[in-house]
Amino acid sequence: MSFNISASFNEALNLVKSESEADKEKALKLLQQCDRTAVTFLPEIYATATADHRVEEDDLREIATGDMKFLLIRSLLGELYDSLYEQPREWTVPRAKRALESFVQVCRCLGLLDMGHKKGLISRYTLALLNDDMPSDMYEKRTLIVEHHKLATQAERAIAEVDMRRRDRISMLRRKADTELDRDALLDDDDLSEYEREFTMHKIILKAAEAIEMLRYLNDEMELIKYGQQVDPETGLTRAELARQEYEKHEAEPEAPKQGNLPVFTNFNSIEDVKKFALKQAANEIPLDVAAMMGLDEHADDLPEAKPIVANPRSLAPEDKEHPTTKQEEEDLAIDRDDPAARRKAQEWDSFKDDNPVGWGNRGNKG
Repeated sequence: MSFNISASFNEALNLVKSESEADKEKALKLLQQCDRTAVTFLPEIYATATADHRVEEDDLREIATGDMKFLLIRSLLGELYDSLYEQPREWTVPRAKRALESFVQVCRCLGLLDMGHKKGLISRYTLALLNDDMPSDMYEKRTLIVEHHKLATQAERAIAEVDMRRRDRISMLRRKADTELDRDALLDDDDLSEYEREFTMHKIILKAAEAIEMLRYLNDEMELIKYGQQVDPETGLTRAELARQEYEKHEAEPEAPKQGNLPVFTNFNSIEDVKKFALKQAANEIPLDVAAMMGLDEHADDLPEAKPIVANPRSLAPEDKEHPTTKQEEEDLAIDRDDPAARRKAQEWDSFKDDNPVGWGNRGNKG
């Protein structure tokens, strides 16, 4: 029986991750069957949770580590009911709420919700949520919610820490093992078994914290569903049906054109077309009782005189700009003016460069 429920539970876990509604329906049937089976071989746990009694720590230790994962069945059922979007919410929300409440109740009776940094605080929050008795004081309510989120964060860190210790222990045992038989026997290690159990318990705590947060939203949605199920005395229809009719009527009506919206066109043939378009648009958008404004002609007269756009302003330098004063430029200007002395000096310099190429120097007698 244990093998069958394990195989069905693992198959349901794989199907829950699918986006197909058919896979979700199949996973729902498997989880329902697993839940009925879990109640038969863990009767003390579910009976105690139903009676709202605490389970002793010794009784909790009697639950095998491999069987503790089956406590997550009702949590998965609640999440699965909530994800069936093709089903009406009037059918899925109550079932999801009942499954999550049962899961949280079991965790509370097992004492798993008291393993936080402030003992019992999560239980007060859980009781207030399950009994629909949240404090009216906003500060106290916010305190409970903040502490709840802190516990969820603490559970995430504990899971990562325990998982790291578990992996380190497995690696050490594998290094110490000499034969394949010893490798199989590492599962009997006491420390490793304790790490596995602690890891599973922290995962259940984290799942319970997520379920409690999910219950908050489901409670709000239940209030909306109950409000929508109220019957209107005038029409005899429920408020949800009236809202649906209004929505369908609004969707069927063509959208009315907005006032003041004019077709925008850009093929203006003259400035007169621009003036007509601007005046017509102003008449539709500006109220009549406004102060006098400047006309288009007056605005055009007040505009500064248009000047040519120059990419490089330096190119428009005045004609009487001073000539460059560098020595090389002065010599070039003298040559351009056909100065005999400057031409002779340039020819001598060219001859010297021809007779003394660059790089010769005093290479042979550096002394």
